[in-house]
Amino acid sequence: MKIFITGEKGFIGRNLVERMKLFDEIEFVTGDHTTMVYHKEGEPCVHLNDIEEWKAFFARNNVDVVIHNAATVGTDVVALDSTGSTLTNVAGTYNICRAAKQLDIPVCYMGTTVIYKTSIYQNAQIEESSKRGPHTLYGCQKLCAEDVVRSQSSKWMIVRPLFAYGGVGDMNSLIAKSIYGSINNKKNIDMFLDPTKIKDYMHVNDYCDAVL
Repeated sequence: MKIFITGEKGFIGRNLVERMKLFDEIEFVTGDHTTMVYHKEGEPCVHLNDIEEWKAFFARNNVDVVIHNAATVGTDVVALDSTGSTLTNVAGTYNICRAAKQLDIPVCYMGTTVIYKTSIYQNAQIEESSKRGPHTLYGCQKLCAEDVVRSQSSKWMIVRPLFAYGGVGDMNSLIAKSIYGSINNKKNIDMFLDPTKIKDYMHVNDYCDAVL
């Protein structure tokens, strides 16, 4: 099975590639440096390459499954670049899904729990039927992208990771916060200077293995 990952140079993408090495039946497809426009070295841009270019890329590389991981992430980052983040998170998702649909290629989309009204789920589990209610541009973009995946893909799966740590390229401060909390005898680690806010973390390898 040949799998292509968008956003392969990102945190989740890099760890997905590493975990793929444990699966003999999976082959990782990388960029082929032909007519594609590249966002960074080895990573084609999801929105600057149109549907026909993506379709040709998938066919040329005999892609069996697309893991659509590329996204501009983070409330602050998205707010600072509303145009660029919308092109990546929404228009790019549309291009990927339309191209994959024309070739009957399944799409696995990396979503996020920020599409839910997280303020009312601080003391309750978020489930598939939980109330949506994004209150940031990032959350709105990701919710819109999920609708694109559902409507523009013939076969699809949406997976929403918790906050991940560990693995390759970990930029998360969870470990540092944990050490600080232990040294200062804190029972809980304050998130964004808010002692009432709760965040659930999982190791990135567990998430990647679940996706694969």
